[in-house]
Amino acid sequence: MGVDRPDEDGPLECDRGRVELPGTSGEVRHRDALAGEVRDMASYHADLRVAVAVEYEDTREARADGRAWQGDGNRHLDGLSNAVVDHGCERIREVEGHVLSPALRQVEAEDPGRELAGFEHRLKGADRIKEKVADQLHAQPGLAAEHALAGIPDAVRYTFRYGEGDYAAGVCADIERLQVRGFELVKMRNSWASDQYRGINSQWREPETGQRFEVQFHTRASLDAKQQTHAAYEQLRNPLTTPADQRRLEEYQRKVCGDIPAPPGAAEIPDYP
Repeated sequence: MGVDRPDEDGPLECDRGRVELPGTSGEVRHRDALAGEVRDMASYHADLRVAVAVEYEDTREARADGRAWQGDGNRHLDGLSNAVVDHGCERIREVEGHVLSPALRQVEAEDPGRELAGFEHRLKGADRIKEKVADQLHAQPGLAAEHALAGIPDAVRYTFRYGEGDYAAGVCADIERLQVRGFELVKMRNSWASDQYRGINSQWREPETGQRFEVQFHTRASLDAKQQTHAAYEQLRNPLTTPADQRRLEEYQRKVCGDIPAPPGAAEIPDYP
């Protein structure tokens, strides 16, 4: 399709929950977001690194003929790779819960004029992650499963939804808020000129753990269109979809996206890098 469109694991619904910002001055780092965490952040990350190392060592000792995984489109993982991904998914859930989501909730609370939509779907499902790992292992024979997993940019995904008039300024402000919290912008693609998908998708990295995550920036109309075309997108990414069906599905996406107005100033937000 030519568009770096995010994958979906279920319908997005608006979640209006809020958390209060910590009462500190100056920059607010995402490390302050560990509600209920008794360890300091340095100790937390040290413990996490040890736990991950032990998990992967245990996994490597697993039998290669262990429980394999079979997915759609003839995708599969052998027992060892499947175990590696299962352990990796546990680590992703821990980093999301302790570090990423508390920080994103703080960013959300700084501007009541927009919201995190579909917060309950922020974690990609294990089967979808395994599909992506399987695709990478197929494309790059010899690649280790843990490296394939580490390269998935949207195992954790957040979506900000803005009013059309506030979109451009809101996106720029939220990018700055994420950077203030120490997150590193890896990639950003502006797709408002696309005929297949409208919106802005960005990829970020949490520096202490190396965990990557995605943040999408939408208006209500563009998010509704993404939801409407989700089934078509799922069929398009299936390697068993025929060329004729691909053309039909892409035409459907063009029809839906063609009615979405670009917010004022959206076109001027640059790609990165």
